[in-house]
Amino acid sequence: MKNRLGNLTNVLPLIKFFHSRKSGSFFMIPKIIHQTWKTIAVPPEWEESRTSWQRFHPDWRYMFWTDSDLERFITERYPWFLDTYRSYPYNIQRIDAARYFILYELGGIYSDLDIVCERSCDFLLSHPAIIPKTEPLGFSNDLLMSEPKHPFFLQVIENLEKAHRKFSRHPLLLRHFRVMLSTGPLYFTKQYRAFRGKDGIYILPQPLYGSDKAATIVRHIPGGSWHAWDSRLLGFLFYRGPMILLVLAALFFGWLLLR
Repeated sequence: MKNRLGNLTNVLPLIKFFHSRKSGSFFMIPKIIHQTWKTIAVPPEWEESRTSWQRFHPDWRYMFWTDSDLERFITERYPWFLDTYRSYPYNIQRIDAARYFILYELGGIYSDLDIVCERSCDFLLSHPAIIPKTEPLGFSNDLLMSEPKHPFFLQVIENLEKAHRKFSRHPLLLRHFRVMLSTGPLYFTKQYRAFRGKDGIYILPQPLYGSDKAATIVRHIPGGSWHAWDSRLLGFLFYRGPMILLVLAALFFGWLLLR
């Protein structure tokens, strides 16, 4: 047990936090894990994710969705959204949108394939919805937990069409921002900020989301399969921007001194 949980003194306060808010039923989030990929053949570098979720949750239902499964699900359960779903210019938008519909319909935990499970999530099930906060701002949609029919996810799916019309083909936006604003984390963050029932949504503490190796429930591995050149450039500037600015400033002042 010690090897699995690390420093138990770090973990127990977080577990206590999630059990401190009582609800009508102890288990609100059903024991279902959702993951998705284009086909049933998962790339080897992400197979660890799939096996880890099943290993730590042997009594849970594991549902793996291919692209064709997702379209069939939308067709059968949400036909009003099918035209929008098919008209997305980028496949990642369909994946983003589908996860919201799946959680609204079935509930459970959705995890991207670049997230490896580190221990059981059973202690999280007493809350209606849990989402992870990311730095420097906003919320991620790579690890989501919810009861079925949660009103927040209803709001999320109901506003997808409007965001699609506004951002998916915006001529002044890079591909990265078209995705982020129409279905991705920026869209998801905007929906959270507009949602009035925030008491029914619990923010996953950073230590459980990877910042504390002893307490975390997940570990992040390299991903970003949808990223194109613009996403990679933005990522480079985000992490290297301060150093680049420092070098440019040094060159500028050096030029001034040599004039």
